[in-house]
Amino acid sequence: MPAHAGRCDHLPFARVELLARLRALLRRRWPLAEAGADQLLELDNLSFNCTRQELWRGDQLIPLTSMEAQIVERLLLHPGLVIWGDALGEALWGAEARNRSDLMEVYAESLLQKVNAGGSRPVLRRVDGSFGPAPGLVLEMR
Repeated sequence: MPAHAGRCDHLPFARVELLARLRALLRRRWPLAEAGADQLLELDNLSFNCTRQELWRGDQLIPLTSMEAQIVERLLLHPGLVIWGDALGEALWGAEARNRSDLMEVYAESLLQKVNAGGSRPVLRRVDGSFGPAPGLVLEMR
């Protein structure tokens, strides 16, 4: 039966393949301007160099782990939008992250301390809600 005939909840491929296809689409949507060029994401006084995985708040470099850099990049691609920890963990680590809300809790707390330190106002905010045990994170826009 074709998908448009009411059977739209069936995928002709595995969930892992769906995630891989979505990641490929996202990479194509935000390509680098030139091969070897640094890709920058900016919001207010935050600047993230995707190529070098460096986060700057004003003129201060914020040291990040590789995983923190991936989280910051996702947050900067969706400013003002709450990104829930369970969804973020699954996007970064796959299905095995589903039951690891403790891991997202550690990364959320670490990023909150690093990104908000030394600034006149917090730009990263934690959001607790009913979308699972892992907290959500949102980058505030002025």
